[in-house]
Amino acid sequence: MRDSGQDEAAEPPPHRVEPEAAQARPAAVVPPDAERIAGSMADGWVGVSGADSTDRKTLLGRVRSGGPTHTARDAVTPPRARGHGDTATVTARITDTAPCGCPRCYADAGTTDVLVRRHGHGRRPLRRITPATPPSGS
Repeated sequence: MRDSGQDEAAEPPPHRVEPEAAQARPAAVVPPDAERIAGSMADGWVGVSGADSTDRKTLLGRVRSGGPTHTARDAVTPPRARGHGDTATVTARITDTAPCGCPRCYADAGTTDVLVRRHGHGRRPLRRITPATPPSGS
């Protein structure tokens, strides 16, 4: 704490990951664009959902081979970014829809991305997806 009573972490760091970086991957998902997705991922990227995890090579391989794709990705909440120096966390709630339209092909989830600035660019080393809990009474 400083003498002013303000938390030092509240000051913007000199180099920070910009919240706009949070938009790069969703725009690349529909329609799927492997190169844009790859451009937002760190080399050691890991995606975690439930008890499963996927590495960068596996995910990009699925996209490039024409594997399951999304026909829609919609934000339920706007991304919320919190900067921590050259690292940021971005959280949002999204819905994804796949071509068949059945309940298995629809997801309502909370996402957490970690972004790290290296050489002037924000890259994601981690994405965590958690199924959203429907509001009570719905």
